Amino acid sequence: MVCRFYSIDFRTSGEDDFVDVTKEVLECVEQSAIPAGIASVSVRSTTSSIVVCENEAGLKEDIRDALRKIAPSEKEYRHNEAWHDENGRSHVKATLTGQGITLPVTGSRLLMGQWQSIFLLEFDVKPRTRTVDVAVVG
Repeated sequence: MVCRFYSIDFRTSGEDDFVDVTKEVLECVEQSAIPAGIASVSVRSTTSSIVVCENEAGLKEDIRDALRKIAPSEKEYRHNEAWHDENGRSHVKATLTGQGITLPVTGSRLLMGQWQSIFLLEFDVKPRTRTVDVAVVG
């Protein structure tokens, strides 16, 4: 078994930002030269997520709207009382959407559908630099 590990930094614009990281992840998998296995993609954060979805503006707005309903800004969060950073909702959104994904690798390429893209979702209340890790194992 072989494992290749890559880290990539991305700058976000803050809450509700969708950063398309597909190209960079695809490059890591190809560079790994691992012919078959899996790729794990994760973000080192408790207020952002990695998801797979279609890269369509209306869908991204639908996702933002749904998450705002689940974790609205006007709600009182106990986390805010503990840290006074006003990002309790950010943690809730990230926990529900997950910090990572795993995708199959074949022919040193990710096995993805035509409409699938990989996104870093930022939920924190201010811009951040996020580290996305890609581990390719096979």
